[in-house]
Amino acid sequence: MIHYALGPRFLAAVFDTEAALDGWLASVPHERRASLRTGRDERDLPTFLVESNGFVWCDGSELGERLLAWSDPAKPDDWVLGNVFFLAKPWSPPRPGTDYMGVLPHVHVHQEDVERLRREGVDAFLESWLSPTSLARLRSRAGR
Repeated sequence: MIHYALGPRFLAAVFDTEAALDGWLASVPHERRASLRTGRDERDLPTFLVESNGFVWCDGSELGERLLAWSDPAKPDDWVLGNVFFLAKPWSPPRPGTDYMGVLPHVHVHQEDVERLRREGVDAFLESWLSPTSLARLRSRAGR
C-alpha cells in the first residue's frame, strides 16, 4: 500500500508506510502543511501517477486503458493530453512540501503517444520513456 501527500497541483511525497509519511509530514513547514492532503492507495510501489484534470494512481495493467481514453484526434499534434509519472520507490523532495515532480521519471502524453500505445501496446509505450532500470523494477513486480 502506498501513502502519499498531494499539494494543490502536485505530488508532495509518496511512501510505502503510514509511519514514513507521518515522519515526513512532521518535517514540512506549517504554512506548507496546511495546503497538503494525505491519502493511501492499495497499490504498491513501483506504480504510476497519471495527471489529467487531477491525479489518479494506476498500475501497468491499468495504464493502457486509461491513456487510450485520452485519445482526441481533434486536438493539435503538440497538445499535451496528460502526464504519466513513474514512482519506483518512496520519494520526497529535498524541500518538504514543495513541487519537485519534474525530477520524477515522466512523460507528457500527446496524441502520437496514444496512437503508438494503440498500435504497439503498453510495453512499447513504456520503453519509449522509462530507463532500463525502471523497466526492470516494474517487470519484476509484475512477475515478467
